[in-house]
Amino acid sequence: MDEAECTVSCPWHLWEWDLETGEHAVSGKRIATFDCEVADGDVYVAAPG
Repeated sequence: MDEAECTVSCPWHLWEWDLETGEHAVSGKRIATFDCEVADGDVYVAAPG
């Protein structure tokens, strides 16, 4: 996760996703986004359900 860029990378595919829009910069594909925050080096995600 890159807090300054607000992105996260897939460790398997090495694709980088924008956490605000869910968009992959190269392919334009999108993933679901959820509210999240970083506290003390941990990432907390508000996932539905």
